Amino acid sequence: MTALAIFTVPSDTAMRLHVQNKNGSENNTKSEIELKPEERESLWTSIKRLDFMGAFLTVAGTGLFLYALTSGADAPHGWGTSYIIATLVLGVSFLFLFILWEKYMGDRALMPLSIWTYPSFGLVSTLLHSKDICRKI
Repeated sequence: MTALAIFTVPSDTAMRLHVQNKNGSENNTKSEIELKPEERESLWTSIKRLDFMGAFLTVAGTGLFLYALTSGADAPHGWGTSYIIATLVLGVSFLFLFILWEKYMGDRALMPLSIWTYPSFGLVSTLLHSKDICRKI
């Protein structure tokens, strides 16, 4: 899976070029996008820019959703058990909120939504996640 990710997940520079070309800025070259040493951020500035809410929503949403999927069959009343329904609904809600939050954050997001327009990224990401979900069921 790591080898597949190496060939499909875009580098920062390639992603910036792709987004800028998609937005109509076709004249940019790779050298115009790379940061000069004096333009790089300090570690503290980078930490302050992290999307902690996006990280919380995606980790909590995925964890709750997968917990409901893996524990539903073994619960006392099966899928009708109240805590299974609650974790499933909360997990899906957190994942939905994650998408809305990422849209709100724009370029500062944990996972900018524009990454899904990069060729083959959406397909590969969906296949990798569906493999994990199917393995848990």
